[in-house]
Formats: sequence, structure tokens, C-alpha cells
Amino acid sequence: MTFQIEQILLIKNKAYLLTRSLNDNIRFKLSDNSLLGDFEIENWFDIPKAKDENGNYRKDNFAFVLKNERDTERIKEGDILKLSDVYVGIVESFYTVSGVIGSVLECGTGMLDINTVLTYNEKKWKITKNNLLIGRQKDTELQKSVTENFWFLYNLEPIGHTTKPEVGKKLRVIQNGC
Repeated sequence: MTFQIEQILLIKNKAYLLTRSLNDNIRFKLSDNSLLGDFEIENWFDIPKAKDENGNYRKDNFAFVLKNERDTERIKEGDILKLSDVYVGIVESFYTVSGVIGSVLECGTGMLDINTVLTYNEKKWKITKNNLLIGRQKDTELQKSVTENFWFLYNLEPIGHTTKPEVGKKLRVIQNGC
């Protein structure tokens, strides 16, 4: 999920980023470890009331607060930044019949990309497949729970070991395998 910076406001020692979402499907849940680009943001957002050029209320504008006010020196209007989270939670983890590791991860800021590396206690896993269906499409209660909890199913490839991640743990997200 990406946002374009429209305005930066400093109010009472807080730096607010007024943004425009560049995505059609705008659903996210912030945590204490959320990032906008490389910048830490507070676990807070607002949807400011604003109208477009036709007088209609906008549905694509969001306000975020930077944790570090000095980060405003590195951000400028027009920048496009991706919303992400430092950690994702493990809801379920299993081996398939073919030996592939499948994991349901809680990802409040949206689906993770293929080749994203996840780590916990010096063990690493790489996402090899994403956007997999959890359960049966016609199981409406399960699908509702999946949507409400920001759960996504991934295939993971262990790096240097053969174990699956443990349910209930938090994995650190390392973008682009760095």
C-alpha cells in the first residue's frame, strides 16, 4: 500500500504527514512498529475531511504522525512511500504433503511481496508464493475472519535450516532480502 505526501505539518512538536493513497483497496491496521517508507510512524492515523475539485468528499486522504519530528528533513511533498510493518504475527504454520512450508501471517499493512525475507532468532524464511486462498471460498465465516484480521497465506522457503516458524511468534520483515 503506497501513499503520496501532499503536505507536512508541524503542530505542537508533532510532525503530521497528510497523504493521498495510491491504492484502490484501502485497508490497513497500524501497530507500534509500522513504517511509512523508512520512517517510523505512531500507531495512529486520521482521515481528514477534504473535498476534491468537484466538491465531493475525498476517500483517499490519510494523516499519519512521524515518531521522530527530525525525519521531516528527509521527506518532501510529492514523495511516494510504502506502508509496512517491522513485524508480522504467525497465526498458523504447517508442512504440506509435498514438504512445502505454509504459513498464515497477520500482516496489518497488507500482503507481503514474493522474495521478502522473514527472520526470528537467527532463522530466516523467504516468501516464495503469496496471495493463496485460506480455506474454502464458500466458508464465509472463515473468510470474514481472514479479512478482519489481515491474515494472508504464504509459502515459505527456509534459509539454512528446515524448520517452520512457530505459531504465536513475531517475525521481523526484511524487505528485499537485506
